[in-house]
Amino acid sequence: MLIPSERPWLLVIAPEEECQALRAILSPEWELIETESEQQALPILERCELSPSGILLGGIPHTADGQLIQHWLKQHTDGEIPLFIILAPQQEHVLNRAIELEAAEVLVKPLNPLIIRRRIRQCIRLFERRAEVIQQAEQQFQTVTARTPGLQQNIRAMIDTMSALVEFRDCKPGTHVRKVRQITWLLLNELKSHTGVSMQQIEQISTAASMHDIGKIAVPDEILRYPGPLDEKQIELVRLHTLRGYEIVQRMNPRCQNQILLYAAQICRSHHERWDGSGYPDGLCGEKIPLCAQVVGLADVYDTITSTRTYKEARTHWEACQTIESTAGRLFSPKLISAFRAILPYLEQPPDLLPVPAHFVPIAEELELERQLRRVALARNEYHQLSDLSGDIYFYYDYQERTLEFSSAFCRIFCRSSAPQKIPLSQIRKCIQLKLLRKLSSYLNRLSPDNLQIKTELELETADGSRKWFECYFRAQYSGTEVTDYYGKFIDIDQLKNEANLWKEQAQIDQLTGLLNRGATQRKVEQLLKQRQPLTFLFIDLDDFKRINDTYGHLFGDRVLRHISQQIKARMRTGDLIGRIGGDEFLAVLPGTGNPEQLARRASQLLGIFSVSLPVSGTPAPQEYRVCGSIGISVSPGDGTRYAELLRKADIALYTAKKAGKNTWRFFKPEMMENTTGSVLSEID
Repeated sequence: MLIPSERPWLLVIAPEEECQALRAILSPEWELIETESEQQALPILERCELSPSGILLGGIPHTADGQLIQHWLKQHTDGEIPLFIILAPQQEHVLNRAIELEAAEVLVKPLNPLIIRRRIRQCIRLFERRAEVIQQAEQQFQTVTARTPGLQQNIRAMIDTMSALVEFRDCKPGTHVRKVRQITWLLLNELKSHTGVSMQQIEQISTAASMHDIGKIAVPDEILRYPGPLDEKQIELVRLHTLRGYEIVQRMNPRCQNQILLYAAQICRSHHERWDGSGYPDGLCGEKIPLCAQVVGLADVYDTITSTRTYKEARTHWEACQTIESTAGRLFSPKLISAFRAILPYLEQPPDLLPVPAHFVPIAEELELERQLRRVALARNEYHQLSDLSGDIYFYYDYQERTLEFSSAFCRIFCRSSAPQKIPLSQIRKCIQLKLLRKLSSYLNRLSPDNLQIKTELELETADGSRKWFECYFRAQYSGTEVTDYYGKFIDIDQLKNEANLWKEQAQIDQLTGLLNRGATQRKVEQLLKQRQPLTFLFIDLDDFKRINDTYGHLFGDRVLRHISQQIKARMRTGDLIGRIGGDEFLAVLPGTGNPEQLARRASQLLGIFSVSLPVSGTPAPQEYRVCGSIGISVSPGDGTRYAELLRKADIALYTAKKAGKNTWRFFKPEMMENTTGSVLSEID
């Protein structure tokens, strides 16, 4: 036996220097078996009586590429041994290889002992727990197979429940799975005479179609809900849902005895394959693509085109038809497109009126069935295990039992540390703050049979007292007019919200002076004018600023503008607005009108900032430039009630001040309109 003790052990495949570093970090907790190549590691794995708790692979791409280890893991394990990739900071290109190898974790050097041990320990526990859940599911499935006469009905119920869970996680409206199943049934009936499929097979394939996207349970929320185009790495992660779905269904049918699940496995894996070989994950083409996957693929495309998603608006029935028709012989087979044409009249009808089997139950009964079966799944703790792996933040309220269930992530973020994951409603105040409970209740109370789902953004207080932004989904389920349960799901958007607010704030700021820019100044002033607030406009302009740039250069000109803007800002009071609205033009907006004497004093104080001389650097002999400026004043509502009108009149007053000798100020007077043809805004300087 290779392992000398009963301690858990890790297999390390890495160059000697990496092995030494890992030995010092990991040996207190695990036995280590070290090799320098994958070829040396394989005999060790074959001879060991006890499988390793994990495999650490370093040296990519210099001494290893992981292909042999990945092949061994797929051949000899069911995914219960995590693979860790050791990555140097400059090896970002190796991340793609880590994705291909389906690594559980990437450990970036330099290795922090506490963090590395914790990450490895947690990942091993997750894999062990997942293996336990899969084993329990297989045992339960075998028990049901042996004892339940109505096995096919139970299989359909299980498929409907799992599909509904994926739709809820994806925050879809709840009809996608049902429509794909119905369209699949219609297409297969149309193809029956050409393909020889029996009615039993049509029934089985249509039922299995509900599971086509079950693999999305492994796709992270931030990708599944991303509102725009995905980058290449994100696209690769999304495409993995085909393989993940195939693996999940295969584990549900270990002896390959259930025909519905056999079809479901083919559909999960191949419903994104395309007739010309351009699909994924295997690049199959033509008749090599299973018929069940071809049909479900077309049904999925049609419903996706005609439905609203986070990244697109819904298109019409005829737009979808034209798009699909154009793919004949390329994405879908000509026979399948011909069958699609034949069922077009049905697709224009409401889904509830389609000629499908009676056991494709109406939506209200379907939701009631999903609720009952999901309660059983939650009781077995399977759903909690899946949600823990994906990090979902959600709660589930059973209206009949008056109990609340939380995901682990919800407890960690919103509940006190001692909160259990399932509690009676009477004890809820012991776990959740009353303020948060009231906010959640206010949204749940808005739900009704006509308004099943609400989406909103909320800033919520977490258990540690901090406040974070979440995208929130609240959904109710009904049996007839009776509410049966509620769901709440949360997606952490705090970082995105903060970044958006920062960009919004930066978009309003003039980068040179730090004051409001022209657009932001106008918007804020117009808001005040809409409230009919009296305002005073002080239009400030530097005299002869063009000569400053021409004589001393733009760097010195920028320095003058920064100095003047800082001085103006220092003289503003709380509630005053100050913005840069031109190259050397500033607008100060003061609440109220004041009397002429007060305004004259404010204007004189502002002119005082120009009574300075700034040293000019970079000249052969020391020089100083004396800054001067002028001010034009208009008052609302006396001089107008619109921004453009008030700015124009302040501009005319400023032009008059400049004509009077500059470095002075003037109030707007109506007679100025008759004697003025120019303005500062038209670049008098």
